[in-house]
Amino acid sequence: MTLARDVAEVATPMLHYSPVFTDQELIEIARSQPEAWQQAVARCETVLAPVSDALVEAGNENVVVTLVRNHGAEISDDTSNTVIDRFSDSVAVITSLVRRPSFPANLAERLITVVPESLPLRLGAMIGLSLEITDQLIARGQENITLDIADPEDAKSTWNNWYVNCMPRAASLRP
Repeated sequence: MTLARDVAEVATPMLHYSPVFTDQELIEIARSQPEAWQQAVARCETVLAPVSDALVEAGNENVVVTLVRNHGAEISDDTSNTVIDRFSDSVAVITSLVRRPSFPANLAERLITVVPESLPLRLGAMIGLSLEITDQLIARGQENITLDIADPEDAKSTWNNWYVNCMPRAASLRP
């Protein structure tokens, strides 16, 4: 544990690569050390849920982005909720969170209600959707996300049909 508290050049490779640290030691590091140490823990090949919890509670935006981009990190629903609470205005955090293979579908509805209004508009603009189509997508998502979660197969079909019907008006997905 002494090396884990040494200067960053010594401590961070030890934290990142060494499997000898217990979860409790990694939690203590996450809570007591600066960003470079937290980043090293967040980049570990495997990060168990209690360590992820500590990193989300103690870490800044950069640490949380690293953690949620790490597919070897276990992130519980409660911790995902904390991420949404703390970083709903961060495009990098929220985008990384929803791209996780294990992103819980039940959080999608909550996420839609807390992200700033400008985020979906910016995302729509990034892929070349008109403001009208983007607004329709946002409204449809807000109105139907709960039903979509309840019956994903029916929702997928309904969503695809609706989206295809918008295509002639939108002309294309890209300019």
